[in-house]
Amino acid sequence: MRITANYCQTAIYPQTVVKVKSEEKPVSTNFTDVKTNTTASEKQQTKDVWQELKEEYDIRHCTFQDLCDISLKLYKEGEISFFEHLKLTFDWEKAANFFRRYPGATTDLNRTPADAEGNRDWIAEFNAKASFNMKFGDMDNYVRDTKLAKILSRLEH
Repeated sequence: MRITANYCQTAIYPQTVVKVKSEEKPVSTNFTDVKTNTTASEKQQTKDVWQELKEEYDIRHCTFQDLCDISLKLYKEGEISFFEHLKLTFDWEKAANFFRRYPGATTDLNRTPADAEGNRDWIAEFNAKASFNMKFGDMDNYVRDTKLAKILSRLEH
């Protein structure tokens, strides 16, 4: 049997939805966009998604479901990639349920505690995960979790 180290596995995931910001102004305010069926004047009236989310949620004190809603809105607006959306919405508590059947296994895979209602500081959570990954030399996940913490910090008040 011959074993070689020339194995390369690639990860495939959908490409980020890219927003194209053009400097051109529509000729008429009644111009209708074919894709979304909204007029140009309606587009100008919409708020920045980051500001909307900042006003609606407190990222330092929200539940996992709130984090999932935030992530989905950011992904739909093209602000984060599909992979970042997946990393933000991975439910570590459900993953821990698998390990609960083994005695002595850890029952909470989150790094920071939640309060009685399930609210958590998500920026601190991803910074703690990044620190944990750095401690064990997992540089890929360190970079990813640091990036997620940076993304979430844009939602801070």
